Amino acid sequence: PAGRGTQIAADPARARAEVRPWVAFYVGGLGSRTKNYYQQTVSQYGFAEDADAIQDLYLTGRKLEAIKRVPDALVDAITLAGPPSLIKERLAACAKAGVTILIAAIQGRDQAQRLRALEIVAASAPRERLASKGRTTRRIRRRAMPTRTAEASGTGAMAAGKGAKRQGSGAVEG
Repeated sequence: PAGRGTQIAADPARARAEVRPWVAFYVGGLGSRTKNYYQQTVSQYGFAEDADAIQDLYLTGRKLEAIKRVPDALVDAITLAGPPSLIKERLAACAKAGVTILIAAIQGRDQAQRLRALEIVAASAPRERLASKGRTTRRIRRRAMPTRTAEASGTGAMAAGKGAKRQGSGAVEG
């Protein structure tokens, strides 16, 4: 399986800006300085210097600086952010690379925007022929995830507990 933060917007720069806090949180804020899977993974993708700087900024409480430090190339490498045509192109590249399950962390300001994004991702997913049945398949699973809430620092935190807002997340399987 492969995971991708997902933001649909006609303007790729706006889409990147919307998903950039998510990238900074995963790369810089999850885990400890010595054990952070996401920081280590993006380092292996060729972003070691960026990953170290993002983690240092995030762990020293400079979250807004960490968000600003996330380069466009890193956002493009690990998310689906941009117009529907770009999402379709990126999903095709994932399929070509052998990804059979993609977990899309759908981003959006409200439920309607998140559902629209989920529909776009589902419609853009490559279809495969099942050799034994000769039919096309594309399965979507939805599950509820906590939504981000704004903190005074301008970054997001996962809402949890009783009464927390929920948002849809989907896994696209091909």
